[in-house]
Amino acid sequence: MSLSAADIVKGIEICKWIYENCFERVGRADTRYLQFGKDVGKLQPALKRLVVAFEAALQLRDTRDRELLRREAKELIGDFNATLKECREILENNKGIVKDGAGFVQNVMWGQSTQKKVDEQRTRIQFHVQKIEFFMESVRLEQSNARDGDIQEILAHTRELRGLSLNTSLEPIPEWLGSRFREALKINPPASYTDIDNFPLEHGYEALYLHYKQSTVINPPTGDQTMEQYLDLLKAHWIIETLKRGAPYKALRPGSYYLRTVARLERLISDQYARPGLTAFSEEDLSKLNESSFLIWPVQKATTPRQLTEPSGLEEKILEISLPALPSVQKEDLLVFQRGPTTLRLARNIVPAAGPLRQESEKINIHIDRFIPLYAVPSSKSGSPPLAVKICDGKETGGTVYELKSEGDIFSFQRAVTGFEVVSDMKNVEWSLNRKKMRVFSKGLGNIGRVQMWYWKPLSAGRSLQEESRKRQDSGTATLQCRSSVSSQGSNSTNATIAKVVNGENESFCTTTQSDSGETVVANYVPDWR
Repeated sequence: MSLSAADIVKGIEICKWIYENCFERVGRADTRYLQFGKDVGKLQPALKRLVVAFEAALQLRDTRDRELLRREAKELIGDFNATLKECREILENNKGIVKDGAGFVQNVMWGQSTQKKVDEQRTRIQFHVQKIEFFMESVRLEQSNARDGDIQEILAHTRELRGLSLNTSLEPIPEWLGSRFREALKINPPASYTDIDNFPLEHGYEALYLHYKQSTVINPPTGDQTMEQYLDLLKAHWIIETLKRGAPYKALRPGSYYLRTVARLERLISDQYARPGLTAFSEEDLSKLNESSFLIWPVQKATTPRQLTEPSGLEEKILEISLPALPSVQKEDLLVFQRGPTTLRLARNIVPAAGPLRQESEKINIHIDRFIPLYAVPSSKSGSPPLAVKICDGKETGGTVYELKSEGDIFSFQRAVTGFEVVSDMKNVEWSLNRKKMRVFSKGLGNIGRVQMWYWKPLSAGRSLQEESRKRQDSGTATLQCRSSVSSQGSNSTNATIAKVVNGENESFCTTTQSDSGETVVANYVPDWR
C-alpha cells in the first residue's frame, strides 16, 4: 500500500465531519464528545501541513523514487484513514439525541465497551499526529538540504561497508538484556516478522517509535524517570541496532525515509543518554520488572467479527426465545433488538447438527413491514394452524417465516414486534354478518375465527418480557388486566370484560348476535386501544 495526496485530503474531510459532529452534541448527550473532537481536531491541521509538504517532496524525486516515497510514507505514518473510519462509526452508532416511542428525548450515555473503543481511537489519533510531525521533519530536511543529506548517507554507508566507526554514541546493549529482548520477540509478533535477521521495517519502526515516545522523553511532574521509562529507552536502543542489522534495512536505497528517520531517532536516543540527571537503573533493579515490561511488539488489535446476536450502538435487546429444533439444527435462538421507535432487528443464532455456528439478521420497520399471524389461519377446516408467524417486507420483495415452540412464545414475539400485549385469546369463535342489513341476501357469510384483545404495552429496557414472566410466576396468578378504549382510568379482569361484551353491556369492543342455533356469537371486533 502507498499514500497519495487524495488519501490525505480524504482524511481531512473525515476529520472535519467528526469534529463538527462531536461539538454539535456537547451539552446534549455527553461531554466526552468534546475531548474526542479536540483530539481529532489536532489531526486535521497536521494532515493539512502534510499534504502540502508531501506534494512538494514528490516534485523533488523522479518517477521511481516517488513510488518509494508514497509507500514509505504510508508505513511510517500509519493508516490514519482506517482510524478515522472507526471514529466515524463510533459516532454514527452513538447518536447524541434519540426519541423513545412516546416522543420523549433521551440522552445517550456511552457504555464501558464504547468508552474503551473511544480511548483506543484517541490514543491512535495522537500517535498518528506524532508520527506525522516526525515524518515532516525528514521532509523539511530533504527540502532544505537534500544534497547534503544524500552525501552523509552515502558516506555512512561506505564507512559501514569498510568496517569503520560510524561515530555513534550508543553503547552496546548488555548481553543479558539483549537475551530478554530476543525472547520477547516471540510474544505477539506481527505477521511480517519471521526471524531476527529479517527484522521488518514497517512494524519494526512502529515498535521503535512507540517505545521511544514512552521512554525518558516523557517529563513527569517530579522530573524523575521511572524504571519502565528507562527500560523503554534501552528497548528503543536495542530495536535500532536490530533493525539496522536486518536484511530489509540493509537493502534500502539512499534517499529512503527509513534511513533518515531511524538516523534521527538514533541521535535523539543518544541525547537522552547524555541528558543531565538521567537515572540509569542497574541489572538487579530491571530484573525485578514483570515479563510484560520487556515486550517488544505493540499489542495488536483483535479483529474479531461482530456478533449479530450482540447489541450494536443504541440497540437494546428486548426479547430472546428458543426456536424449535430441526433434524439439521441442534439449537436455534431468536433475539429481538430495539433500534429506534419504529425499527427492530431480528437476529438468529443457529447451531447446526454439523458444521460451524451460523448467524442471520434482518431489520424491520413496524410502520412499513407486515406481521402476519399464520397461527391464526387454519390450513384446512380440520387441520390445526402451525405455530408460526411471517414478517413480510413492506416493498413486497419477500418474507421470513418464524416457527415457534408455543403460543406463549408467539405472543411474546408478537408483542415485541407490534407493541401490544395479548390479554385475551378466544379460539373457535363463530362469526357471521348481519344478513338483515345486506342488500343482497347470501348464504354462508360466516365462519369460525379467533378473537384477541390487545393492550398497548411495548417491551423496553426497564420492562423486559423475562422480568414480567418471573413476576407472574412468583405471584402464582395468571390474571391479566385490560383497559377499555372508552375509559382510560378503570380496568377490569379479562373474564369480566368478556362477560360484559357477550352480554351486550359494553359495545366499545364488539357487538353480539344470536346464531340460528341460539348460541351467542361475537360479530364484530375493533382492536384499537391506542
